[in-house]
Amino acid sequence: MQEQRWYHHWFGPDYLELYRHRSAREAQATVAWLLRQFELPPASRVLDLACGNCRHAALLARRGFPTWGLDLSWSLLRQEPCRNPDRGLYRVRGDMRHLPFREGSFRLALSLFTSFGYFQAEAGNRLVLQEAARVLEPGGIFVLDFLNAGQVRRTLVPEEQRTSAGRRITIRRWVDEAAGRVEKSIVIQAEGGPELCYRESVRLYTETDLQELFSAAGLQPHQIFGSYEGAPFVKDSPRLILTGRKIG
Repeated sequence: MQEQRWYHHWFGPDYLELYRHRSAREAQATVAWLLRQFELPPASRVLDLACGNCRHAALLARRGFPTWGLDLSWSLLRQEPCRNPDRGLYRVRGDMRHLPFREGSFRLALSLFTSFGYFQAEAGNRLVLQEAARVLEPGGIFVLDFLNAGQVRRTLVPEEQRTSAGRRITIRRWVDEAAGRVEKSIVIQAEGGPELCYRESVRLYTETDLQELFSAAGLQPHQIFGSYEGAPFVKDSPRLILTGRKIG
């Protein structure tokens, strides 16, 4: 498995099992907060980048917003609720560095649950933001839900083990300071079965880093939050949620 392509291998049923605590109830609360915060005009078009199994995209479509969920993983796009979408939900397999949409297609673009910073080459991560800005209409909003890099460094759990569905899961975490990335190794093994090995690797960006990246991509940094309850971003915030508006 090539390290720079870990995202080609990981996002499938085992990923969903590891993160099953990301529930429908959590998605409902997130979508409700987004809609309260941004007050979208009726029938605004929405793009959910790296949408996974469409937890958020399906809810937005049900609220009357035509929503496109884009993900690289067919495995996730075949899951519920993507598999039986409501009217107004469109699933697209694609690379978020090269979006298959025309300029000015969307009022709102989302990148939720740390779906940014995957690429080893910094140019790839910058391209994600440039593409998000390109497909937004003037004044459109981009929401980036990212990890709080400082809090990650302070609270990192180096190793944990758990059991799920009769399988042992071993997770190891570390920060590669030279590369500026947080790394995770996931090993899953059923009794008597082979080991399944996966990797996660995400670049660590500070608040200032992301604001500079937004500006360079044509997104004016607008608001920053530390949680989906709208709390201000502080040193110990669990998340770094940055919003930006399309310039021009």
